[in-house]
Amino acid sequence: DEKSLPVLEQYDINLKEIFRTKGNYGCVTEKDIYILQEYNDGEKKGGTHNLIGTYLEKNGLCCDYPIPNKEGKYVSVSIDGYTYILKKWFNARECDISLKTDIMKSVSNLGKFHSITENTYDLWNDEYSLHNIDNIINVYERHNREIKVRNYINKRKNKSKFELDLQVEIGKYYRQGEQGIWELKNSSYEQLYKEAIANKSVCHGVFNHHSVLFEDGKTIVINMKKFGYGLQLYDFYGYLRKIMEKNEHRH
Repeated sequence: DEKSLPVLEQYDINLKEIFRTKGNYGCVTEKDIYILQEYNDGEKKGGTHNLIGTYLEKNGLCCDYPIPNKEGKYVSVSIDGYTYILKKWFNARECDISLKTDIMKSVSNLGKFHSITENTYDLWNDEYSLHNIDNIINVYERHNREIKVRNYINKRKNKSKFELDLQVEIGKYYRQGEQGIWELKNSSYEQLYKEAIANKSVCHGVFNHHSVLFEDGKTIVINMKKFGYGLQLYDFYGYLRKIMEKNEHRH
């Protein structure tokens, strides 16, 4: 929507070029590239994103983060009331999960992200506090409860062939979920999760192949809007699961 473009006047940048990219606007200046995106998470979250992004950058990890406008705010409002951020961006390609080299570089970069964010609790105060990443046990239990059609089919007396077949398939997934919950509860996961929260271990939150870019030999981490405190293995778990899904377990 070109009505968003006047928002750029709120920033102290000298635009050379504007281009469309995946529903957003890319903005080229003399030195940098930015991307204008709609943003609904509020000023506080934008400030936290900037804080963690600039901290990572100072410690040698390339990443995206919103920049402040002329008023020092990270969220800008258009004339029609929509909210936006202008993020640092890159002329880079996305991780190709069919390439083992890309996968390995991504995992290495994730490890770097986790190492840099260790012992950073002095950075966070009430203004920039992070939320807690979901406990995986709670996530599994919620997903199992969401299989509502299972209860509906079980209650039906005269089931069609389709419903009988679906009942069998849904049962398999439900039992897998129950098994996963049992194994988690009988492992050291909950204790490790509590320790990670207490130690304020920082997670990316939604790390997958869309979260990694490559540019001129650099590996870049992006899409950090779900970052928070939690067990850092959560990031690796999410990434590995996605890689296995997309590659049908080839790797």
